[in-house]
Amino acid sequence: MRTLNGALRPLQCSLVAGMLISLVFTTGCATPVGVKKLDPKTVQRTLTGNMLTSGRVSPFTAQILNRFGRAEEFHRNPAQHG
Repeated sequence: MRTLNGALRPLQCSLVAGMLISLVFTTGCATPVGVKKLDPKTVQRTLTGNMLTSGRVSPFTAQILNRFGRAEEFHRNPAQHG
């Protein structure tokens, strides 16, 4: 019986190690991104909105301001840039 138990111990260790490795990989690959469903009108207003229609800069304008490092400056004094 010792040889049977001795043979099972490495098999059990490798199974446990394999399960732990697969657990680590499956948890590490999970995306932390959430999706919220919106109605089409809200999406259209958000994507096409601008300073005149929504009182906020459009997502495209915010992206350009951030890209060129002007977002903080714009938020401090928006009238100067408009």
